[in-house]
Amino acid sequence: MIYGGLSRTRCTARTARQPGDMKISLGLLALCAVLTASAQTTPPPLPSESRQFDFWIGEWEVTTPDGKPAGSSRIERIANGAGLLENWTGYPAPTGGNGKSLNAYNQAKKQWQQFWVAVGAACWSWAAAWWMATWS
Repeated sequence: MIYGGLSRTRCTARTARQPGDMKISLGLLALCAVLTASAQTTPPPLPSESRQFDFWIGEWEVTTPDGKPAGSSRIERIANGAGLLENWTGYPAPTGGNGKSLNAYNQAKKQWQQFWVAVGAACWSWAAAWWMATWS
């Protein structure tokens, strides 16, 4: 049949049920219920350590020890607070170097981890316990 330019075919009904049809239907219904329930659950709360670098969030103008401009940095919270993203621009732009770092608290290792990527394909990875990562 054609309705408004869309074609439809009519399905024929089965006359005899096959053994196990009801079990399969109930199994699929149960699976859908479990998937729906798990999709609606909220993730577990973040550990308190994941907030240790909240002071870093914001816009920063970075200077050398003698007070000359070195660059700017924008730090933002990502992934519902599970990590921090640093956006670095070195001075003088564009030759001063640009990069990004992804920072997160690794609960299994009980330490902060950072992955840094910079212009020129430079990549570094750091890990530190909080007592090593404190800044003065």
